[in-house]
Amino acid sequence: MDRLYSLYLWQLAALLCSAISLCSCSTKVRLYQQQPIAAKVQNADNKTIATAWAKLQSGDLDESVATQYNSELRKLVAKLHGQDGPPNLTAIDTSQIHGADRIDQLLIADTIKVQRGFCDKSSIPGVGIPVALRLQPTASDPLVPEDGLWVPATVVSDGVNLRLIDSTSRSAIGVRQTPLAMNFVAPLAKDIHARQREFQRLTAVLNYERFSPRMGIVRVFGFHPKKTPVVLVHGIYSTTNSWNNAINSLMRIPEVREQYEFWVFNYPTGAPIPFLAEELRSAVQQVTQSRAALGAEREGMVLIGHSMGGLMAKALTQNSGQKQWQAYFKVAPESLPISRSQQAELRAMFFFEPLPEVERAIFVATPHRGAGITGRRSVELIDEVVRTPRDLLEATKVLRKHPELLTTEGLHLVADFPNSIEHMRPGNSLGELFSELPLNPKVKYHSIIGKCDKIVERSSSSIDGVTSEAIIESDHGAQASVTGIEEIARILQAHTTSKAN
Repeated sequence: MDRLYSLYLWQLAALLCSAISLCSCSTKVRLYQQQPIAAKVQNADNKTIATAWAKLQSGDLDESVATQYNSELRKLVAKLHGQDGPPNLTAIDTSQIHGADRIDQLLIADTIKVQRGFCDKSSIPGVGIPVALRLQPTASDPLVPEDGLWVPATVVSDGVNLRLIDSTSRSAIGVRQTPLAMNFVAPLAKDIHARQREFQRLTAVLNYERFSPRMGIVRVFGFHPKKTPVVLVHGIYSTTNSWNNAINSLMRIPEVREQYEFWVFNYPTGAPIPFLAEELRSAVQQVTQSRAALGAEREGMVLIGHSMGGLMAKALTQNSGQKQWQAYFKVAPESLPISRSQQAELRAMFFFEPLPEVERAIFVATPHRGAGITGRRSVELIDEVVRTPRDLLEATKVLRKHPELLTTEGLHLVADFPNSIEHMRPGNSLGELFSELPLNPKVKYHSIIGKCDKIVERSSSSIDGVTSEAIIESDHGAQASVTGIEEIARILQAHTTSKAN
């Protein structure tokens, strides 16, 4: 029986891949076996390091000086490289790393070899030895994953003292801006590789209950109170891996990495979109509260949603009003004969106000008016086996027994509450009501549309009221394309400029 069920799931997976790929492929990260540091580490020549450092500080950009400096410095860092236990950091200045007291592992970045999962695996050349640091979670920083958070840094030395530099906040050393060596893909790959098994794309579409305990939002790299948070939301049949190349490429742009702090929201994607939008809302509020507790401001946030993720992001900027609720129900949520928690759940799904901290939203290949592909028979077969969240399902069962409390549309709604696939089917009443909600004039919106998108028609992804609309050379995976990432970077840099003015 288990074999038959597994075969059935594989067949559904094939259908999803061929028929409902509403997100570009979320390639799992695979690492080669960790490259060990030589057991016997050579002693470094501190005098050579000191001499080279002095030249670099004076603006001597001779490549041979930097090469010699890095060669000797690597020998010092190799003694800190700890694959089996915490590194001894007593002799290194960690004051620039937020949460440095939580570092329990330090790996030289170029020993982390990425086999797949990223288009660009290169590092940024310069002075210093890039490393990956793992920070453990604490009560004061609860949104760090249980298995820790990997962050990038670069080790430098003046020949006497070692120092860790946060490479997401600095790009250079020396009076003439000698470039700092950096490697973002190594810690990002370690971070994602550690957590990517939490979600399986197919079963996470079909079974919300199984994966809901793992749903949540996590920060990418370190905390910065002065940076602007950016929350990335993937779409259906996808995971946060769909943002791998975007994050890696954006971190290579100094104007972006030094101004923005990235967060990713992972969730099981088959549940009703209003239900998932409320989960995203709670997660974003957690981000705001967590950052505020650490000394950050509560404004200036940017949301970026790909495909269905764009619909969820948009909902966080809008005011629901009464129309949606009144289209289905004749009484207030508190008057429905269901439990208080179920009443609260329905209220949160249908009544919401814009989050004040969100100032900009970017829609990437977003089906504002639905996606025609959801009407294909192959997709309908998948739709039939998507499970409704248990609490919502129990509430609708009770409400079916009280037709006097429901409108005609409400009777249809509780008979079969639309999952995310049905919501995006053109003509779905719930989807149409959501699409009619006006954009928030206090928020700046942007659309990025793939010219070759065969999943979401341009007539659905193009909406009025946006600050900019870019039609780029891409398919539905615009968030991972070179031109899509360039447009995201342009918008983020424009956001920085507008905040400064």
